[in-house]
Amino acid sequence: MAAAETAAVCALADKHGAKCVDYLHVFSGKDGLADTSKYLDPDHNHPGDLGIKVIADQLALSGTPELS
Repeated sequence: MAAAETAAVCALADKHGAKCVDYLHVFSGKDGLADTSKYLDPDHNHPGDLGIKVIADQLALSGTPELS
């Protein structure tokens, strides 16, 4: 479900000229099934410190100038 939602959001972003960073597969691996707990806060709903760093790194790699 999450992979389908990510694909839909990225397609919509692309349609409107926006960037989409797919960190779902960075967190949960190519197959989307890896344990994501090391990236999440104890509530397992929000990114923790490592998750925030990974998101920021992916945004910087995407060429977002404010973060490069």
